[in-house]
Amino acid sequence: DPFFNKHNSRDDAFKDPFVNKNNDDPIKESGSFFGECKFNPSGICQSFHQTVGLSSQTVGLYNFWIGYLILVGCCLILSAIYAIFMRSKFSYLTYVIKWHVGIFLVNITVWFWVSCLVFNAICQGSVFCGYYFFAIPITVVCFVLIVLDLFFSPEAKYFKNQKEAEETSMFLERMKAAKPHISVNIACYHYETRTRRNSNGNRTRTVEKITFRDSRAFPIDSFSDETQVPSKIDSTGVTLFHISESINAGDPYSAQAFNQFKNRFVAANSHRDQAMHTNIELSVPGFMEPRVMTVNGKPPWWANRIWFYILSFFNASIVLRIMLRTSSTSFSILLLKKYFVDPTIHRTYDFDTGLAGPSVVNNFIMTPQQGHGQPQQGHGQPHQAQPQTQQAQAQ
Repeated sequence: DPFFNKHNSRDDAFKDPFVNKNNDDPIKESGSFFGECKFNPSGICQSFHQTVGLSSQTVGLYNFWIGYLILVGCCLILSAIYAIFMRSKFSYLTYVIKWHVGIFLVNITVWFWVSCLVFNAICQGSVFCGYYFFAIPITVVCFVLIVLDLFFSPEAKYFKNQKEAEETSMFLERMKAAKPHISVNIACYHYETRTRRNSNGNRTRTVEKITFRDSRAFPIDSFSDETQVPSKIDSTGVTLFHISESINAGDPYSAQAFNQFKNRFVAANSHRDQAMHTNIELSVPGFMEPRVMTVNGKPPWWANRIWFYILSFFNASIVLRIMLRTSSTSFSILLLKKYFVDPTIHRTYDFDTGLAGPSVVNNFIMTPQQGHGQPQQGHGQPHQAQPQTQQAQAQ
């Protein structure tokens, strides 16, 4: 029939692109390269498309990006409520809020996009359908962040250094009895201009060239420890210790003696190059980890190291982290040490040249301080009586 044939060709242009007369063949939407979609029309994939698709021209899987944005918005609202609660009830835990919120968003992102990518694979969809290609690097980055979290998160550091209550008490006693270590580190250097030839011509850059490194420990005669530790560690629960250290001179003469030591060490090596980096290192021998978790016997599930790593692997550790912070006792301990130098002892050093020339420190030429490179005659005498009294009190 000529009339039928005429209108039949017109109706073909308005056919539903998602209606397939042959269910054995997949449906393919052609368009832009990133918008290309290919699905099996039967089963859950077609049902999902028909119920979730926003229009007859939109495949349901396109809407996952909208769903992800809605999910992130809801998570941010929950995170804001959590932050307000933690700041009001546990103000000393403010510094972990950002970490908890971050790992929570990472966990949600992994669960969402892994599920979407699996569903997309079941439906035989292209990775370019609905811009799914961009979900792959997002998921990879989240997995990298999860691995880093297992090493650098505050909770991971506590689980890494988990001790019994008695062992923690002995550790704190050793830290109180440990003698502080003070050293001066130097690195002599100069700048070099290097030229590299490429297609655009010569390219020059200036680099720092270190030619010499050295270190010397500052000798002290005595020290005092003013660290305050709990009189008794709770042996029935979980206790989290955050330990920091502070090492200072115990009197003005000791502080001046260290400055003289540093300046003489710098002056003895100032001839080695054009400039010098200096670094003062203060430490307590044996003090390695600033975070210690103390347990006695079998810990609860939220303080169990195995559960922490299992839940972290499956991106479900946020509840454990919150329980660890809110159900345990926390202490902040400052290892406070003061060192003293005996003013009656005259010292010489293997690096001492006896020269009082200018020294180069951090690119600045510094003139020597008073008494630099010389025995402290007269200059140290007014400080002699006071350090002896303070030293006796410290002992």
